[in-house]
Amino acid sequence: MGDRLGSASNSLSLNRVDACNTFYSKINHEDILIVPPSNAVTTAAASPTTSSTLCMLINGRPIQQRHKLLNGGLMQVCRVPHARNIIEKIRFSRFLRRWEDHHLTLEHNEILSDTNEGYMDHPILYTSIEDMCPWSKTKMIDSKYRFCIRIVTNECIYFFQVSTLYLRDQWFYSMQWKRNKLKFERILRTAHRPEILLKEMIHMIDFAMTIPIEDVEIYQFPLEIISEILQQTSTSCSQSSSDERSQSPPLKKHKIKNNKSTKKQQQQQLSKVTTESTFDDWRPQLGLLLQSIPFPNEALTHDHFIGIFKNVVKNVVDDPRCEVHQTVLGIREGKDGWFEIFCLGSIACDDDGEMYSHILGKLISCCCRKKRFLLSINKLLPALMLLALRENQSALETLCAMLDLDAVENRDNKLQLISALQSTPTGLKLYAKVCDRQIALRELQQKGGPRKLTLPSRSTDGDLAKLLSSGSFGNLECLSLAFTHVTNACAEQLIKLPALRYLNLWSTQFGDAGLELISEHLNRLQVLNLCETQVTDKGLNYLVCMKMLRKLNLNSTHLSSVTFEALKEKLPALQECDIRYTDAW
Repeated sequence: MGDRLGSASNSLSLNRVDACNTFYSKINHEDILIVPPSNAVTTAAASPTTSSTLCMLINGRPIQQRHKLLNGGLMQVCRVPHARNIIEKIRFSRFLRRWEDHHLTLEHNEILSDTNEGYMDHPILYTSIEDMCPWSKTKMIDSKYRFCIRIVTNECIYFFQVSTLYLRDQWFYSMQWKRNKLKFERILRTAHRPEILLKEMIHMIDFAMTIPIEDVEIYQFPLEIISEILQQTSTSCSQSSSDERSQSPPLKKHKIKNNKSTKKQQQQQLSKVTTESTFDDWRPQLGLLLQSIPFPNEALTHDHFIGIFKNVVKNVVDDPRCEVHQTVLGIREGKDGWFEIFCLGSIACDDDGEMYSHILGKLISCCCRKKRFLLSINKLLPALMLLALRENQSALETLCAMLDLDAVENRDNKLQLISALQSTPTGLKLYAKVCDRQIALRELQQKGGPRKLTLPSRSTDGDLAKLLSSGSFGNLECLSLAFTHVTNACAEQLIKLPALRYLNLWSTQFGDAGLELISEHLNRLQVLNLCETQVTDKGLNYLVCMKMLRKLNLNSTHLSSVTFEALKEKLPALQECDIRYTDAW
């Protein structure tokens, strides 16, 4: 029961989202300016039963305007008895000509007035509300430019009137939140059946994530309720176990006679894991489960265990999906993964580095030929150089990549690495190619050439590579690739321009992989335009490495509010960030 409720609570985001920022600009003294978008197309529609919150369609996706949670304020109130027939309905409609001003407060259990007189002589209990909805102003009498909320109780009907549509929606959603909060609180604290608890828990989380209200309470309340229920469940389980132990007769110490059957069961479990690793749809979850290496060192040094588990890790690393084969790396920085466990000389290495070489080759040939990864394996440099001396192809290619991307931590290690490459015929050939590439790179980065360069539309990755190989571009500071056909592949050429300050990739096929690469090398970049590109949160998180960024255009990208908050916090030089037509807007 606790596991099911825990998994339900994990679907709730803990991060607070900004209320509909349009254009973020940070200037001196940490001031924040909100600049409204220009030429924005918005639509708003009102109906008697649904709220007409401002909504925009971005690439076919509705983005709803959000409101701050209200706890009180001034409203005009009218109360009408229930009409039993058409005559009473006409007669009671005259009440709508008389409105009273009240300062209302949304309490935990009720809506009350500060004066407690007139139409609000007694509070409106949330439990007594039968229906609550926005009410069209066309149905009101003598209510020009007024917007209304109708609340139906078992005694009468209340109308709450405000002057603007936005304020009406803000009041409506705040009342709706208070009412449903009380309902969920009562149900979840009185329910005992697990299926009812889980069902209501999911309903509560869905409601909290979809209501267009921004407040810490919206995210904190479901977590507090879930934590309380999990704690009660844990306590009851502990008490139940204690009762069972107290009622059971004392156990006698005895030796396990069924040792053979226990070993057989363990072998069957290992066989099941091996079988699961052969299925494509099971492998992602299995890789995540095993990434933390949930085994003691005694198991990792056991020949039979490692012999079986080596096949599991091999199936995971052979998976073509990056998110799967990257689970052989450590789950966090400083934590060893299967990649380190099978390293030459490590506790699980029983094949003279064969398994380690296989893992290394798969990672380097796919998604790990990046400076960040190569810097992280500097601690494994002795093992890599030993494998290189044995002419291991994966180790040789890795050492060459470390030279290409300048990913060796100090000069002494670099000299040892070069010496290891020059010690074998294969390594010598690969090192010669590295030298050729370095010479070409130095020629490209020589001082000279234009300071600004704009490629014509429909230019491709090949056109950019051919252009940069035609001369020196050491002075190039401003490069515009807007409206060209370049892709992630152009990042290999862009990282050769360390003097670049301004980069425009507007409306290109540039994505997360390219953004990850340039974030490792273009540390001097100050202005970056990613408007209408394919970048997502996965790639945008790498921008935190670009500490000199001053202006950033993320218009019409897949930016979320969580990532936007992280960028604001971790980019101290950031002054302007265009987030229009994103989920963070």
